[in-house]
Amino acid sequence: MFNSMFLPEEKAKKIHEATIQVLEKTGVYLDHQEAEALYLGAGATKDDEGRILIKRNMVEEALEKAHPEIQLYDRNGDKSIQLKIGTTYFGPGSDALYNIDKQTGELRLSTKSDVSENVKIVDALSGFNFVMSMALPEDDPDRLYAAVFAEMIGNTTKPIVATATSLADIKHIHAIASIVAGDKEQLKEKPFFLAYLEPISPLKM
Repeated sequence: MFNSMFLPEEKAKKIHEATIQVLEKTGVYLDHQEAEALYLGAGATKDDEGRILIKRNMVEEALEKAHPEIQLYDRNGDKSIQLKIGTTYFGPGSDALYNIDKQTGELRLSTKSDVSENVKIVDALSGFNFVMSMALPEDDPDRLYAAVFAEMIGNTTKPIVATATSLADIKHIHAIASIVAGDKEQLKEKPFFLAYLEPISPLKM
């Protein structure tokens, strides 16, 4: 459990113990009824302020069930990135509201064409193992994250790290990826994208 490249085992254990205490005693705000019900059904409790308190045994069980390695493929179905302790991969960032115009050199709001152009550059560079959008366009606000994913998948064969803000976004992205893979089962067999999602600080999901 405490295999770390950066910390001695004892220091890794201290961080783990502190994390367990925060989850057990402070808890997290969980803004999703179905997810809350799943947590409570698995043994978590809810305090007077509405925070979900996650017990030690739940965390330990989750860690035991976590896969030690995750294989990602490229769009063509060939093995690419293998996520495991001790491996490092490089790629660009995502969701930049502004881009420097490649023709004028001026800073301006990002567009979908920035996504496709940026991704083509990263696709051609061997030093990058995966692709992110590097732009959050202003020109398709209603289907923003699905549109960005479509631009990425149309311009690279490398594994994709996608962003989203809702379950609907993820469903749209998954639908696009399933079409490209052939169907849902083929995508499940050889996944070529993952979602980059973050909680809202502090401790709100």
